[in-house]
Amino acid sequence: AYHRRNFAIDYYDVQSPSQAPAGPIFVSALAGKVYATLDRQGAIAQIDPALRPEESGAVQFINLPSNCSLPVGMTEGQSGAPPSLWFTCGAQHDADGTAFGNGNFGRISLEAGEPSVVIFKTDGAGASAAAYLHLTWVRPTTDGYPILMLLGSSIFGGRTKDGFARVVFDKNYKKVLKPQWVDDPQAGAMNHRAVSVGNVFFIDGTAASTVTSYQWLPSPYRNLYEPTSDYAGSGALSNYHRGLP
Repeated sequence: AYHRRNFAIDYYDVQSPSQAPAGPIFVSALAGKVYATLDRQGAIAQIDPALRPEESGAVQFINLPSNCSLPVGMTEGQSGAPPSLWFTCGAQHDADGTAFGNGNFGRISLEAGEPSVVIFKTDGAGASAAAYLHLTWVRPTTDGYPILMLLGSSIFGGRTKDGFARVVFDKNYKKVLKPQWVDDPQAGAMNHRAVSVGNVFFIDGTAASTVTSYQWLPSPYRNLYEPTSDYAGSGALSNYHRGLP
């Protein structure tokens, strides 16, 4: 640590000793601790700012399952919901090293004061093979179902692609009810970040040099498209859900 006038800076080593150095990418706070995604370590670091960096327990690691081996984006849960952090799972790699998406993302919540991880998956055409990089909440349906926007990106290379999924949860945030995938209108955009303001969802693409906005018009749950069961998900209209919303 070193001092500059009225504040001090402490450095916490969040590199897992058993893995190659990587990250941290995103940091967020939860219940007095700080969490950081470590993309190529397949882990999330937990930092206790009440302890000095050199003290035992100041930094601990939450190792993620093999189906979420590249955590990247992270955001806090919505106000009014149980305290939690949500994160993306990035891409997987096949035997020859080619990147692909598996549609996974995760949540950290506290059970008896300890962090607990749950991995979710988006199904349906497009969403089941998405490699999610970032995420943000938008306004819920008019009847109160939460909506999380997940940003898919081709930045991982391989078979990954650009687009986003609008994911509708049950009101207890325990189950994905409707995941709708939308292809990015510009191929190879390398989507990078997402942010929402009111009813508008913004995406920037590293290779596109543009910021694209999508307006989400509030609707009741029953009016939202369900790609795994609606007629638009098959036959001549099989690409219906992959255009602009």
